[in-house]
Amino acid sequence: MLSKNQLGFLYMFLSVCAFSLMDLIIKWTADYPLGQVVFFRGFFWDSILFFCNT
Repeated sequence: MLSKNQLGFLYMFLSVCAFSLMDLIIKWTADYPLGQVVFFRGFFWDSILFFCNT
């Protein structure tokens, strides 16, 4: 079992990796309009948050 400090570090590390991966994907797909990228990025993360909190 992880302590609260270890669990906090794990969550912080995973969030940094996820945001870095998201930035990389957005830069690779530079052909899409900004509004479309922002919409799908928000939709993707909101769906993850929704399913993690249920």
